[in-house]
Amino acid sequence: ALNYKNPYNADFLEQLKEFIPYLNYAKFYGGEPFLIDYYYKIWEELRKNNPRLTVEVQTNATVLNNKVKKTLDKGRFNINISLDSLEKANFEFIRKNAKFERVMENAEYFRSYCKTKHTRFFISVCPMRQNWKELPGFIKFCNEKNAFVYFHLVWNPPHCALWNLDSETLGHIVHYLSAYSFPQKGYLQKYNCLHYTGYVNLIMDWQKQAIKREEDIRAAEAEEEAEEELKKIAAEVERKKRHYAPL
Repeated sequence: ALNYKNPYNADFLEQLKEFIPYLNYAKFYGGEPFLIDYYYKIWEELRKNNPRLTVEVQTNATVLNNKVKKTLDKGRFNINISLDSLEKANFEFIRKNAKFERVMENAEYFRSYCKTKHTRFFISVCPMRQNWKELPGFIKFCNEKNAFVYFHLVWNPPHCALWNLDSETLGHIVHYLSAYSFPQKGYLQKYNCLHYTGYVNLIMDWQKQAIKREEDIRAAEAEEEAEEELKKIAAEVERKKRHYAPL
């Protein structure tokens, strides 16, 4: 096991207290924030000393119990759900040990909470080789659920990422995703459409980089082949010199 030392000791909350009244926004990530006991102490302190503060939590929606619900009810939380597939089989393949039905049920609770509290509901997606065809579906789903979408950049692991694919495959992805259009009624739909378009443009940039990378590889291979051919010619010349050398 890793010998990990938690940098947040028992005095951390005391150190925070003088700053809490002046916060405008606070974000909490994980692991899974709703499994981190120390966060609950911080949230309670935020509620007491900055009750109008909006707190954002990035959750995978696998945890929703009475403790979570009571905490949410006391404060103002923006909920950002990590969701990498809308298909049960693919979801459970990507997120091991998670149950699709439970996550979607919890996501609906969080959506309803945000609607009641007049806070924002986000869905974050990691586009990968396993799920890129679902991106249009995510826009439709988010528009229906009044959720802001966010597509993360996945660099690692390389075998799951899109950025390092060959130019032909990236061109196929661009062609597929570009065929979709979406309504743009109101701020949220316009935001989601713009974000989608921006991500497609990013994949187009990756395709251009792949083309340049492949051209460089071909040029290097051609140069290497030319050098090998020159070596063969030089060797043949030397052989003939020795063969026809005067007695």
